[in-house]
Amino acid sequence: MPHPIGLFHLSGEAARLAVAPPWVIPVGLLLFAGILVIASRTGGEGG
Repeated sequence: MPHPIGLFHLSGEAARLAVAPPWVIPVGLLLFAGILVIASRTGGEGG
């Protein structure tokens, strides 16, 4: 039974996040919030 590539990729990302420096978390949250704001603005304008 082949190992699902998606699960392998997710586990690799989780391992990378586990060893990430502390500043990655707030930066990631800021980027995520910025993306949400931009998406909500463009969606609100009907674009």
